[in-house]
Amino acid sequence: MTYLIFKKHLGLLNVGDSGAIYALSQILSSENEPELIKFEAAKSLVLLGEWNEEVCEFLIKYLKFGNGNVKTDILKTTINGKNAQFTDLVF
Repeated sequence: MTYLIFKKHLGLLNVGDSGAIYALSQILSSENEPELIKFEAAKSLVLLGEWNEEVCEFLIKYLKFGNGNVKTDILKTTINGKNAQFTDLVF
């Protein structure tokens, strides 16, 4: 659980160095990580301004099939994410 909280706070604290972004991207691409960890990594990447296709596709899946709380969480994250105005990906 501490690992999950650590990854979540990387995005909230704006720790956007390349090492943190690389680590979060590796978590998102890993097949061995639990979905909750991947979900928090994807949200942290959005908060850091990393709007790549893999992140968006992962979050779109939860926007389509997640419950109301998950959808609200994603929408709040995208509102607070860095550089949203510069992305050309469409939700």
